[in-house]
Amino acid sequence: MKLIKFIIIALFIIECASPPKTETEEKPKKVETEQPTDVRFFELKKDGTEVYTVKAEHIEASVSKRGQITLGLWKNGKAYDLLFGHLNDAYAEGMGTTVISVKIGEEVKDFLDLQNLKVVKIDKNVIEVQGKWPDKEIYITEKIERVPDRDSLRMYVYIKNNEKTDISAGTRWLLDTWAGTSDGVPFAIPGASEDIQTVYTDEVKFTPILSPVWETYDSENSGTIFLRAKIAGDGLFPPDELSFANWGYAFTTVWDYPVDSTRAVTGDSAILALWKEKTVSAGSTHTSAMEFSFVEKSPGLHFTLDDPKKGRGILEIQYQNDTNANQELIYELKSSAAVLTENDSLKFKYNVPAKSKLSRTVLLNFQGNGDHTMTVSETLSGNVKNYTYPFKLTGLNEGNSPPVWTAGKKYPITYLHGSPDLKLTGMIKNPNTGKLISSGDMIPKKQNDGNYLYECELDSGDYIGQVQVEIQEKEL
Repeated sequence: MKLIKFIIIALFIIECASPPKTETEEKPKKVETEQPTDVRFFELKKDGTEVYTVKAEHIEASVSKRGQITLGLWKNGKAYDLLFGHLNDAYAEGMGTTVISVKIGEEVKDFLDLQNLKVVKIDKNVIEVQGKWPDKEIYITEKIERVPDRDSLRMYVYIKNNEKTDISAGTRWLLDTWAGTSDGVPFAIPGASEDIQTVYTDEVKFTPILSPVWETYDSENSGTIFLRAKIAGDGLFPPDELSFANWGYAFTTVWDYPVDSTRAVTGDSAILALWKEKTVSAGSTHTSAMEFSFVEKSPGLHFTLDDPKKGRGILEIQYQNDTNANQELIYELKSSAAVLTENDSLKFKYNVPAKSKLSRTVLLNFQGNGDHTMTVSETLSGNVKNYTYPFKLTGLNEGNSPPVWTAGKKYPITYLHGSPDLKLTGMIKNPNTGKLISSGDMIPKKQNDGNYLYECELDSGDYIGQVQVEIQEKEL
């Protein structure tokens, strides 16, 4: 089998001067032709020798021995694609339109162009494919693993520098998105901020500071969310920037991509995530990562505690204004635990136009130990409703902070312990380089449960990105 998308790829390579027409073209679901011989674009063997699959409850990822990936979904016994070409006999078939690229110095290579490509680990929960940079002791590993206790998969790209000198390294992921029955899907940035637009049908560039997640949805099926990508949180290494892009245009670029706010993504959509070049010292590793999950959104408020130890949680806000008048919604959060949002306060006000839908995702951080509750107060037209969510934390002796920082702000660092007599220093480091960003002395305050919450406030300076918390006890 051979798809129109693969024909389009060939045209781009042969005749790059011709602009793609993916905004207006309508691709058929399947085209019956001969299988192409170039495995760069197509690997269809399902016998375990060419394609390997990791499955969560609904979402699954397939990886070829050359590092090509696709994502799919099983829901109510029916198969769906989440990235173009997932090998599930539904809609498009074939790998190669999602491209992982690596930059070392000034040179960029696609993962499948690395040397000595081989599958280095396989079991039902993890797949690792590794390659080597030509003529250098630099090893690149692509890893897909199932997240325990969640309907999620994580993808990592590691660049291990075994050279004796420092290198400059970065990665670019071009993800060819698909939702439901459509290759050209709208995107959503459902962050907590009151000022951001939620749904995008044209190209746009943004950073993890704006929202901890991005989403696609099948607009032909009442806006049901199909794919959510979490880009910030523990164990993740968020990109420096992301773009909702037209796949046809983005595919012809190698590294940087100039978005065009007038160019539609609904003809042929893609996500372009860029981890910009950073210095990687000898013996160190550069990491890029995202977490993918299947999400179906329903009206109302929904709270999930993802990590009881680190206190990471997500509050979903879904509201439909069916009236003919604009409405104002106000949400205020309170908790018996210390609650921190990623970059916003704990009070949110949203204007919801007539006949429109509000969709927001609030990333929450909690510091505490034992049983706690969170109360969300919702005010609509003067009427107040309170929602209470119980949860249990296991965060004793754990440092905590909002996971992603932006420049020119102060952020709290906390640590929960049973003794008031510790002399602690809170430190924030760059997780990729280990470089110290800021540090300060921590002051204890007794909590209702008898433990002591140590806290200090640190300045981010000019740093932007994910942070790593370290707590150091001073010697007396």
